Amino acid sequence: MRIGRVVCAAWLGVLCCAAACSAPPGAPAAGGPAGPGASASPVAKVLPEVWSLLDEAEAAKGKAVTRCMELRGFTVHPASPAKAGTQHAADAYPYRDGAPTLEQAQRNGYGLQRQPSDETPPPAQASAYDRLPQAERDRYQAALGTWAQYTLADGSKLRMRRGGCDEEVMTSMYGDLQRYFRLVAVAGDMSSRLRSAGEADERVVAATKRWTSCMAAAGYPGLESVDDAEATAVSYHWPRNAPAPSFEDAERNEIALAVADAKCSETSQVDRVLRSAWTEHAQQYLRDHDTEFVALRELLHAAVIAAQRLLGA
Repeated sequence: MRIGRVVCAAWLGVLCCAAACSAPPGAPAAGGPAGPGASASPVAKVLPEVWSLLDEAEAAKGKAVTRCMELRGFTVHPASPAKAGTQHAADAYPYRDGAPTLEQAQRNGYGLQRQPSDETPPPAQASAYDRLPQAERDRYQAALGTWAQYTLADGSKLRMRRGGCDEEVMTSMYGDLQRYFRLVAVAGDMSSRLRSAGEADERVVAATKRWTSCMAAAGYPGLESVDDAEATAVSYHWPRNAPAPSFEDAERNEIALAVADAKCSETSQVDRVLRSAWTEHAQQYLRDHDTEFVALRELLHAAVIAAQRLLGA
């Protein structure tokens, strides 16, 4: 069950929420006048620990599942998936972190790199598990548990392994899985909820409209959001269903687009409005879910201890 990793990106950016983001000229300041306790959320104190505990609980679960499988007679295990390095909090911000400055755009566009390479990567080496007969691998997967639908109390559904070591360890670590999934969902839903709130924010809609109109006047119609600008630049280098142009041609087009973007972003203030609105919505989300985030911290801490007990049994 990999739901633990799903939530990570969702609230990486929570640590950024306490940072003040200045509003552009003519736009309301993020959050408006602060009411009593508006910026003092208990979540800000527990988030670093929750982030650490999510990783720790996942690692402990993996070891406990391996032990469970070995107790059932399996000694060869699949390789663990490569783990991405810990991301900085700002990486959860769902939009670009500002357009390039005019100077940066004129010099280097968006900074895309397309370097030709004549080297062929070496073929991946099959692991000991991959070299097992298919029947043995099937037996291993069955002992882990059969993928099945799990229905939550609110009627929503997810897939998890049932009837094997995976569910056995999950139950030992978290006890009430319904409660675990409910608390994790608060964190897991945060990113998508903030993005939806930001895209519907009247300030963002107005600023984006100013930017798209400016870009259309500069010769780039059809861009609906700032994300589309860099996606278009990427397409210059790696077009779909077409041969790649020369690097010089692609770079020239990239720089021209980036220059227009830099100018339009400055006049529309779209990036500052996006950041300001996102910060406001993130702070509100934390205030609305103080209790759940604190409870998740406590649950993860207890789960790590439970996993350690399993490993010491």
